[in-house]
Amino acid sequence: MRIRPWEKEGISLEAIKQANIGYFPPTAQITIPHYDINGRFIGLRGRTLVKEDGEKYGKYRPMVICNK
Repeated sequence: MRIRPWEKEGISLEAIKQANIGYFPPTAQITIPHYDINGRFIGLRGRTLVKEDGEKYGKYRPMVICNK
């Protein structure tokens, strides 16, 4: 998935793939996985693309999917 504003900032598609950055359409969030020092997945943060949500709750926050 291409994120054009990031491309304008110099963030390549290869870097996005390497970091496992994704997109979750139901909440319009860019997904950012977090790993521990051993490379194990420990959590998922989201970056909202909805201006009002970002102003109210903060742009970056833990993802909640199916109440988890």
